[in-house]
Amino acid sequence: MSGNVREWCEDDWHENYKEAPQDGSAWIDSPRGAARVFRGGSWFYNPENCRSAYRFDRAPDLRDDVIGLRVVYSRTY
Repeated sequence: MSGNVREWCEDDWHENYKEAPQDGSAWIDSPRGAARVFRGGSWFYNPENCRSAYRFDRAPDLRDDVIGLRVVYSRTY
């Protein structure tokens, strides 16, 4: 999570975790909220901001060279 780019998350933005899903699934409103969550730090920010608990909200159409995503591959045997 530290460095490189901040990570877009699937979750809609909420000010706190009250009523958040308890099963680890994304917290998605219906209809979708106007802002999404992104976490972590990037090469541009100070070290104290480079942690996964550091979260922000932005419009989902935001484009910036310090925001990205992480690709995950899940393999079952």
